Amino acid sequence: MRTIAIINQKGGCGKTTTAINLSAAASRRGKKVLLIDLDPQGHCALGLSVPAGSIDRQIGDALMADLNRAIDVSEITWQAGDNLDLIPSSVRLASLEAVSGGLSRLPDRDRRLEQLLRWVSGRYDLCILDCPPHIGLLTFNALRASSEIIVPVETSYFALQGAENQMRTIDTVARRIGRSLSVVLLPTMFDDTVRLSREILEELKRRYSESVAPITIRYCSSLREAASFGQSIFEYAPDSTGRRDYEALAQWVDRYRPSQSEAIERSALESEPYPPGVETCVGPMWPRTTTEGGNRAAELAQRARYMLQRRGELQAQEQAQHQIQTPAPLRVPAAHRAVAEADSAPTDDGRAIAQFGTRLRMIYRTANSSQRVFIAGDFNHWTPQETPMRYSETLQAFEAWLTLPPGRYRYRLVVDGNWIIDPGNPRTEPSDAGQLHSLLTVAEESSARQAECAG
Repeated sequence: MRTIAIINQKGGCGKTTTAINLSAAASRRGKKVLLIDLDPQGHCALGLSVPAGSIDRQIGDALMADLNRAIDVSEITWQAGDNLDLIPSSVRLASLEAVSGGLSRLPDRDRRLEQLLRWVSGRYDLCILDCPPHIGLLTFNALRASSEIIVPVETSYFALQGAENQMRTIDTVARRIGRSLSVVLLPTMFDDTVRLSREILEELKRRYSESVAPITIRYCSSLREAASFGQSIFEYAPDSTGRRDYEALAQWVDRYRPSQSEAIERSALESEPYPPGVETCVGPMWPRTTTEGGNRAAELAQRARYMLQRRGELQAQEQAQHQIQTPAPLRVPAAHRAVAEADSAPTDDGRAIAQFGTRLRMIYRTANSSQRVFIAGDFNHWTPQETPMRYSETLQAFEAWLTLPPGRYRYRLVVDGNWIIDPGNPRTEPSDAGQLHSLLTVAEESSARQAECAG
């Protein structure tokens, strides 16, 4: 069974749209296809008319099952179309990969999906994995289980900047887990009437050459509409450019067979303790040795030197991860802090977003102060852990201060790894992939001061 992971840490790039419509296109070509949703948002089920309220069991249940015995996936599988089955997800999946979740405590925590697919590989020709928009245990499982990756890249400036980080991240993870992976960039939401879109596409091809798929997914409003109606583009708009593009993509994927080089050599010593964070997902890897049989002492000396170097790297990564897990309080200028404290008294108006001069205060109200909350949006390239929110005892809520140029921004909150719209902000906008983003507007400083004085 051929397994392809659809990955991108940036939201709104067409990741789930690609997973659904590539699966549908392949099934229409006579392939038996299994689509697995590894994103706790569960958008694959929504995009294929599977009612969320009827999903009793999901992929997380299978990952926690006894995989040493044959698994009956029919209990968690939905028939989403002819030749197309779906294993859905739910919000419960987010807690599974948390530090205190059940998955992180298993010794084979990053190999569970690979073991599961062994039991179903004889039933399907193709497996498509819709990965979550962050690098964690679920994504590590996907990389372990697949040998091919498609990275949808929106043809916009921010997406271009994020593509390089995405490629670097995948390459680093692949080396750490000892996998030889083929990575293909898929340009999406391309509008040939927009000069910037054309220039971004040319720049992608210039930078990544053969790594860019020869198929481009053009902007098509029907793709977003199809998702909202719970249909693939083949059912909703069979005469659209979206249908033609995903049909061409399926034809190319069917023909494309990447050459597989030898996987990175791994040591048999897999029991070295891991520091917390990302490193808990993978084991240590040794560099390739150049000794051939005879010089065992030289090989052991080389590995000992590598171990010392590796331990130093892991300690540095552990310290960096700890800084991410426990972000320091944000530094707010004294003048702005005084305004914020006055505004955040128990009698405040409960605003989730307020502007003070050139500063923007954002608040997420929750009774659970132990959560990890971040903001991801247009202003930080949709990077999940770049903008943390800290818990304020005064506000009894999470708080963050941003300094942004005047303009209009889309964003989402990342709460314990789960991407959600801001419940305190009624302003939303659907993305081209059909999911909602929260909206905020930063006014000119003079306008903000007038609004503040008027208030």
